[in-house]
Amino acid sequence: MFDSRVVMYGITKYFMNVGNALSQLANVVFLNGKPNETLSGRFYREDWVAAKVLDYFFPGHCLETHLNERIAAREYLEWRREEHYE
Repeated sequence: MFDSRVVMYGITKYFMNVGNALSQLANVVFLNGKPNETLSGRFYREDWVAAKVLDYFFPGHCLETHLNERIAAREYLEWRREEHYE
C-alpha cells in the first residue's frame, strides 16, 4: 500500500527541520544572533571553539551548514528579485 522508505524519509525530514528551527531559535534567544542562522553556521562564521568540537565528532558539519545557509539566503534573494520586483 505504501513504501516504508518514503514514510521514513518524511519522518527524518520533519525531525531535521525541527532541529534546524530549534538551532535557529537558540541562536536568537541565547546569543542574540541572526534569525536565519543556526548555531553551527554561526560557530563556523565566528570561528568559535564549538565549531572545532562539533567538527571533531561530525567532520565538516559546521562548514557545510554555513555554506548551505549562504546558498539558501542567495536563492531567497534571487527569488524575491525575480518574482516581486520586476
